[in-house]
Amino acid sequence: GQSPVEENLNPVDLAKCLDGYSGADIAGLVSRAKKRAISRQIESGDAQVILKTDMMELINQNGPTVSPEMLKSYETWQAGVSGGDKLKDDGDV
Repeated sequence: GQSPVEENLNPVDLAKCLDGYSGADIAGLVSRAKKRAISRQIESGDAQVILKTDMMELINQNGPTVSPEMLKSYETWQAGVSGGDKLKDDGDV
């Protein structure tokens, strides 16, 4: 389910900080931010939201897992695959 977030946590601004992060990286950050909110809720007894500071601290502590070199390698591979001969559809399944 969705977790409540602080009003000033703008997803567009957040996305600008996540260049180079994979989907799995982002999912991991959000999971850790949820755990922080849950910990605060257990301590205070009051409902808590994911804070902008949670996300920014986690981003600053955890860089992307895909290095620029790995990304370049993937892009080169993808260009080679998509630029190669296309499979012909001869009707056989």
